[in-house]
Amino acid sequence: MIATSSRLADLRRALQALHAGEFATAMSRSAGWAGGMDLEAGLIHALAIAAGGDTCAALALARIARSRPQANHPVQDLLDLLRRQGRPAAAVPHLRAAMAEMPEDARLPALLGALLAEVGPMADSVAAFQHAVALRPDGAAWSNLGKALAAEGRFAEAEDAFNHALSLAPDDPQLALNRAVALLKSGRLAEGWAAFGCRHRLPDRSRPLPGPKLTGLDGLQGRTVLLRHEEGFGDTLQFIRYAPLLAAHGARVIAWVPAPLLRLITRVPGVTAVVPPGALPPPYDTWCPMLSLPQVFGTTLDHPPPAAPYLAADPAEAAQQAAMLPSTGLPNTGLRVGVAWAGAARATDPAAAATDRVRSMTPDVLAPLGQLPGVRLVSLQFGVRAPAGMLDLMPGVRDFADTAAIIANLDAVVSVDTAVAHLAAGMGKPVFLLDRYDNCWRWLHGRTSSPWYPTLQVHRQPSPGDWASAVAGAAAALSGFRRLPARPPAAAPG
Repeated sequence: MIATSSRLADLRRALQALHAGEFATAMSRSAGWAGGMDLEAGLIHALAIAAGGDTCAALALARIARSRPQANHPVQDLLDLLRRQGRPAAAVPHLRAAMAEMPEDARLPALLGALLAEVGPMADSVAAFQHAVALRPDGAAWSNLGKALAAEGRFAEAEDAFNHALSLAPDDPQLALNRAVALLKSGRLAEGWAAFGCRHRLPDRSRPLPGPKLTGLDGLQGRTVLLRHEEGFGDTLQFIRYAPLLAAHGARVIAWVPAPLLRLITRVPGVTAVVPPGALPPPYDTWCPMLSLPQVFGTTLDHPPPAAPYLAADPAEAAQQAAMLPSTGLPNTGLRVGVAWAGAARATDPAAAATDRVRSMTPDVLAPLGQLPGVRLVSLQFGVRAPAGMLDLMPGVRDFADTAAIIANLDAVVSVDTAVAHLAAGMGKPVFLLDRYDNCWRWLHGRTSSPWYPTLQVHRQPSPGDWASAVAGAAAALSGFRRLPARPPAAAPG
């Protein structure tokens, strides 16, 4: 009994030390129990050794992995630990060492491929996924390879990989969605929109609404169309641009959107009513998910979408914000530049959380922008305190209408791929998008301009995780930037 109590106390303290980054303490506390068949103590001890930088722990991690084949691989536990400490790249040598100890385990090259897609180099990620396919050529392995190839712009090879994946798992909607996203990223929009409908088969998606779904533009005169928000705020901000076109076809347009978008979307031309979450919409004749509108309108690179601006701040609210924004001190050349450096974490959604890790940065990376002569940075980051030296009006922001009122008084916006970029570009503001290497399909591949927003420039990472180069590109563009002539705000409906 004494030994059991002592073990529990030691392992509890070792685990606490492990998560606190006190690896020497974790090793010493677990060392006495780590031998023999005590897998729990052995795992803590090996993780402490590995997190401290010693790849010799790979042998112990491999032994534990073989002893509990149904559990996560211990190297996954190590990666999770290092990621919480903000240093996921430190797991790469441990993964390679574990692969040498367990060359038959297909989980390891799959983990390595996913990690290298995050920290680079992407060419090595492709090679790791090719290794995973050779060990276990199932649908998930082929699809992961396809995603890595698409990130590199190797779209013909990516399509071949996705076809292999779907031949093995034809009913898997996630594999089908990965292929659709690659089609869109490559610019094959007509095929991509048609394939993109598979997203509705994912288990976490909203159920279809009653009534017919909008599929075309004929016979809309006098009919009511309900547009439903699907995923992120940015999706709705991007695709609400089609509301005026629906109204031009004679439709009465109702938007069913989350609360933070209600007041802003009310001002979109063509929207006659908005419905808050939790409320039932009024009677409608047909409905359409926001992300299906480009397919309805046949949007392609040869038939581009309606251009911005289509979003606008309330003039009175913009005037209130203007009173709180000081001059840059250089009325002819000074610039007020809004910045957003992170997306919503969405920790309960593993896929969204993984995307957010690679699309977000820390605000200190934006320092070169604040060092430009005459530039005053204004935070547009919701829910966090801005760093010293950055003007921050966001504590008073309630929703996107309030954020739009701030943006209306700015000269430009620099943002990662989040809703702020869509809001500012939808208002017609110059936007310098800081884009991750494996970028979202909507920005296409290898482009610095966007068919969605004529005032947006893309500054993409030259390699995964290289935010410094993307920021340097935006800083260079800002250094030669001149204010655009003021655009009149989009007229409110009515």
